[in-house]
Amino acid sequence: MASAFPPQPRLAAVFAAALGVAAGVAAGPRAAVAALAAPRAAAAPARVEAAFSAEALRLPPDPRSPDEKVAPGLVLRAASAAADEELDVLVTFREPDAVRKASAGGPLGPARRGWIARTGDQVAGDLAGEGVRLSGRFPNLAVVRASVTPRGLAALAADPRVLGVTRNGVKRALDAEGDAVLDVPAVRGLGLDGSGVGIAVVDTGVDDTHPELPAGTKVARLWNAIGHDTDTHDGYGHGTAVAGIAAGLLTGVARGAMVAAVKVLDDTGYGTDADVLEGLDAVLASVANGNPYRIRVANMSLGGYFDEVKPPEPGRCDVLAPDYKAAFDALAAAGVLVVAASGNGGCTSGIAVPACISTALSVGAVYDADIGPAAFGHDQCTPSGCSDPKTGPDVVACYSDSGDRLDVFAPSFNARAPARGGGYLTRFGGTSAAAPYVSGVAALLAGASPGATPLELKGAIRETGTPLTDPRNGITRNRVDAYAALQRLLAPSSGSASRTLVVPIVLDAAGGGGARYTTELTLGNHGKTSSLVTLSYVAATRALPSAAGTGSMTTALAPGEQRVIPDAVAFLRDAGGLAIPVSGDQGGTLRITFTGLSDARAATALARTTSAVCNGSAGLAYPGVAVPAADAGPLVLFGLRDTAADRTNLAVVNAGTEGSATLRIVLVDGDPASGGATHEVDLPALGPGDWYQVGREKLLAAAGFTQGWARVERIAGDAPFTAYAVFNDNGTNDGSFVPAVPAGRAAATLTVPVLVESASYGSELILTNPTAEEATAILTWTEARGPEPGTGGSATVRLARNEQRILPEAVDWLRSQGIAIGARGPTIAGTLDVSFVAPSGSPVAGLAGVRTATADGASCRGGSYGLFYPAIGSTEAAADEAWVVGLAQNGTTRANLALFGTADGAGDLVVRYEVLDGTTGQVAFASEPIPLPPGAWTQVDGVLKGLAVTSAQVRVSRVSGVGRFAAYGVLNDGALPGERTGDGSYVAMTGVR
Repeated sequence: MASAFPPQPRLAAVFAAALGVAAGVAAGPRAAVAALAAPRAAAAPARVEAAFSAEALRLPPDPRSPDEKVAPGLVLRAASAAADEELDVLVTFREPDAVRKASAGGPLGPARRGWIARTGDQVAGDLAGEGVRLSGRFPNLAVVRASVTPRGLAALAADPRVLGVTRNGVKRALDAEGDAVLDVPAVRGLGLDGSGVGIAVVDTGVDDTHPELPAGTKVARLWNAIGHDTDTHDGYGHGTAVAGIAAGLLTGVARGAMVAAVKVLDDTGYGTDADVLEGLDAVLASVANGNPYRIRVANMSLGGYFDEVKPPEPGRCDVLAPDYKAAFDALAAAGVLVVAASGNGGCTSGIAVPACISTALSVGAVYDADIGPAAFGHDQCTPSGCSDPKTGPDVVACYSDSGDRLDVFAPSFNARAPARGGGYLTRFGGTSAAAPYVSGVAALLAGASPGATPLELKGAIRETGTPLTDPRNGITRNRVDAYAALQRLLAPSSGSASRTLVVPIVLDAAGGGGARYTTELTLGNHGKTSSLVTLSYVAATRALPSAAGTGSMTTALAPGEQRVIPDAVAFLRDAGGLAIPVSGDQGGTLRITFTGLSDARAATALARTTSAVCNGSAGLAYPGVAVPAADAGPLVLFGLRDTAADRTNLAVVNAGTEGSATLRIVLVDGDPASGGATHEVDLPALGPGDWYQVGREKLLAAAGFTQGWARVERIAGDAPFTAYAVFNDNGTNDGSFVPAVPAGRAAATLTVPVLVESASYGSELILTNPTAEEATAILTWTEARGPEPGTGGSATVRLARNEQRILPEAVDWLRSQGIAIGARGPTIAGTLDVSFVAPSGSPVAGLAGVRTATADGASCRGGSYGLFYPAIGSTEAAADEAWVVGLAQNGTTRANLALFGTADGAGDLVVRYEVLDGTTGQVAFASEPIPLPPGAWTQVDGVLKGLAVTSAQVRVSRVSGVGRFAAYGVLNDGALPGERTGDGSYVAMTGVR
């Protein structure tokens, strides 16, 4: 994996030499420090244990190597330092989820502070002999300041309790009228002035002798991190101007708001990261002590760059600045929105630190009027300076940093602001001025809606206003509009996007083998606006004679909400008032229309149909599918079988609201000895919403085929349709859902997510050649878990025309073909790239899929439990983002998350995932960056365990690199491995872009 760090051998040598270990020693620094850290990690003060259980305080394994935890510039500095030279660093600890969720001002605040203190003491004690000396603490932040030798840096990097180590860098004031531009007078006209709200101005202090900013009634002296006291006198003038813009009595945006002065920069306008963090810790302490100044906003018109060289690369800021991320997360949890200036470096591919932290609301600069041509001196990314030949309202200033993490624009130049010592500045500017304008707006909004969360304040400001495009990089962001933001906050407006999904069937009905099937329905909206949801139910009277109750109902989903409906049929009857009988076999198609969405991809629906068995439940999951086009062509279903172990059903649905669809099923024998024999099944005409299932007695059994594939084609009608198949285990009744694939899908290399061989699970591989000519399947194996991760090899399979080959023990078969796979025993898992070629060498469109199953050793029925998943083509994979929805962790269900790289990557792809609470839409957990080169596969077992989240949506996004990736979830029966049946249901990704 390519990274911003020096070449690995050099870095390993630096760390190993610092620890007095040869660079080539296999154990390495991680093992050396783990031996020091482990013995003391379990102990905890009684006050911590009383609030957090030992299990809650346990940290999961950290997959990163030590060098990934150290800022790149710090590594270079350590490489050139003398052995006894001390480096000034900030160390951020990994927080257990329970601690991370405990707000500084909440009931668990004291316990959180106890954990932070305990961890600092332990790390200092454990590593004192390695050259680590604590030099500063931040009681409310999981961060310490330390003086470390190169050996000590290596020890910290290898310690499993450490999230990251960064240099204690330098931050400076970001120097360079906007009320009217921001439409603030309209808000003031409603009687809103920010009264009852406090703004923490984290800056050079505040001159509280100025008439606009009188001490006591307007300004509270909160903390001076330079002198470590409460003398917040401003010796530079920057903080006074910032405070005046945000909340001055005459010139401020929020003229009724209180200012809490926090001095973190000295009288020349400079300070260190440790100074800034000390100031933020003081804000948290004040909030925790009853929040006497009612702080809801923290303004930070300061910043800098990594190693004073450049802004962070897109998507990397949270990783490279874990200390600020921890601080801003803690502030958000305490109800404080951080507003930060984007920077004045003229950078167009990234913004300054700490504005680039994802939790902050970052502000760039625009002019508020035509001031004539303007020129500015050199700065970070403009060594020759920059100029704007033309200025005017909403023209982006050339000095304003811009990039992926920029949130909004605000006016910045020629601002009238209080001057230190009295009087006024008339040309105060820079993003330093833009940020307090927005902080003032945030205070107005917080005063109007005291219960609004920082996320809601940020969303109202960010998602409204006037769109402006930065001509330097094409990025479009809104220029803030206070009145529009207030309207959004008090009466959230609907988005303009809509989406319709069809869930083929929801059931409360008897099935084969004495099973009774019911359907759980999960509806999701991971967008930014509320959505009205209309559920239109069409009873499947053609297949279930007793079914009734066709009709519609409406409900609503809040932004970020995921609602789990345990019994869809009962919900439609009881909550929706549909006339669905409580007796007999009930079921039907569900057409779900979402309106008011911020993004059509935000709408999701997942059905999970299960049947009780004597040791739990078994079943399958299937997504709501987007309504296909009216001219939908033939669909293919493969992997079908009819044997002593399994039976297959096939279902079709008219997905339209008008018109009919008359369809035919063409079954093809997968046995090459048959020469591609076929069997046709003509279906009755389907009206809008009709669902029709063809049972085994009319499918493969009637044709005399033991296995094969099917083509579903239109005979008449013009309504859109969809289809799917299910093969069921005859012992357990467990079903495997087979989605339809468009016939003739463009030829491409497919990636099978995973093949597994273990003591409990095994995978069968299904290869189908649906063409009229012979084809060769080329299989390329990459081992992801096993004796030799990363190794691989290739094999080929020749397929006759129309042939389907099912390889029951796929990993063992690959081993038999000469691929270097270790002996059966430990768990072996890996991805498989599959491509199909004709005898001429040209590519052809083939199909591949896997059924992974485990024998039923616990229930009374015999048989197996498993799931089916198709291979994914590179064009179906994600380039930037994918979602896995419907995940659950409760008394009967647990969820796993899996990620893999498809075949077209370049080897440097890095992704991360975030778990969003399905109830609140809030991020409950964010992973560290995960390398995902082509063929890589990783599974996060129990992805929701320990998060206090019962229902979740997961967003997987690209951090850096190129190439495509995919993700999926598995819902397992049983809260813990070994409980209930362990049956898995495959959850495909959605929202791909």
